[in-house]
Amino acid sequence: MDQSATKSKAASTRAAEIKAALTAAARITPLQPVPAKRRPRLRQRPAAQPAAGQLLASALEKSGFDAAAFERMQAEARAEMQRKAEAQRADALRNSAAARAAMSADVEARRKVIERLVASTNTAAIAQAPQVVLDEPFLIWPATSPPGLVWGGSQIEPWNSWAKFRIDSTAAYGEAEIRFYFLWESSSDQLVVFNASSWLMFSGYCQVDIQGHWWETEWSGIEISAELGLMEPPPGIAKPSDSENVFDLNLDKPSFGSYISPWGERVFRTAVLEADGALVIPQGWVVIMVSALLQWGSSSGGIEADFNSGDFEVMCPFVEIQVVS
Repeated sequence: MDQSATKSKAASTRAAEIKAALTAAARITPLQPVPAKRRPRLRQRPAAQPAAGQLLASALEKSGFDAAAFERMQAEARAEMQRKAEAQRADALRNSAAARAAMSADVEARRKVIERLVASTNTAAIAQAPQVVLDEPFLIWPATSPPGLVWGGSQIEPWNSWAKFRIDSTAAYGEAEIRFYFLWESSSDQLVVFNASSWLMFSGYCQVDIQGHWWETEWSGIEISAELGLMEPPPGIAKPSDSENVFDLNLDKPSFGSYISPWGERVFRTAVLEADGALVIPQGWVVIMVSALLQWGSSSGGIEADFNSGDFEVMCPFVEIQVVS
C-alpha cells in the first residue's frame, strides 16, 4: 500500500473514531466552544403583570368600557392575521424549490472558484498545500434536542450536505443547535497556522404567536445565528471562532394594547463564516464545526421554525482551509 493510500485509510479511521465518540455523547460539547458573549440573545423583555392588568380591566369595565366587544374585534383581527400567515407560509413553500436551485447555483459557482485556487496552489514545489477544500462533513447531528424539535434527516454528499428539521415550541425559553462536523488532518511536522471558512445556507419559514390577552404584556420571539468553531484533542490550542446573526423575528404587545399575531417570515440567507489564525499541532487534526443555532422564547403563544417541509433545509456545502504557515 502506497503512502497516500495509507494516509487516506488513517484519516478514514480517525473520522470514524471521532464520529463514534461524538454520537455516543448525550450532549456534544466542543473542547473550544464559541464564546457565550458571541451568541445572540433574545432582547430583554418586560415581565408580565397580570394583576396590574386585571385591575386596569376592572376599572375600564366600571367606566363603561365594553370588554366583550373589544375581545371580539381582537378575535376578528387574529383570524385575519392567521389567514395572512397561512398565505405567507404557502408562498414560501411554493418558492422553496426555486430557492434550493439558487443555493445550488451559488455553491457551484463557489466550487469552481475554490477548485481553481486549489489547482493553482497545490503544486509539486509546495510541500504543504496552502489551499484545502473539505467538500463533505463526516457527521451532521443536532447537538441539542429540546422538546419540540423534530429531526427530518440529513444528507452527506460532496458540495451538497444538508439537514432538515422543524421546531414547534411554547416554551418560555428554548435553544437548538444543528452541527456539521468536518475533519482536517495536517501532514506537516511543524506547527501550522491556518484560516478556515465556510458557508451555512438557510431556506425555511419561521412564525411567532402570542395569545392576545388584552390586559397583559406579552411577547414571543425567535433568533437564528450561524457559527463556526474548532476543536482538537487535548491539550488543544485556543481557537478563533466566528458567529453571524441570520434571522430575528419578535412580537411585543404592551398591556391593554392591540397586537399583530400570528406573524411569519421566510428565511432565505447565506452566512459566510471565517476563523483566521487557527493553529494545529504537528501531524495533528482539527474538527471544524459549522452550526445553526436557534434560540426562542415566549410569554404566551409560541414559535415555529420550519426547515423541513418541501425543499426547506439548512445546507453546509464545504469548508475551505487556507494554510498560512
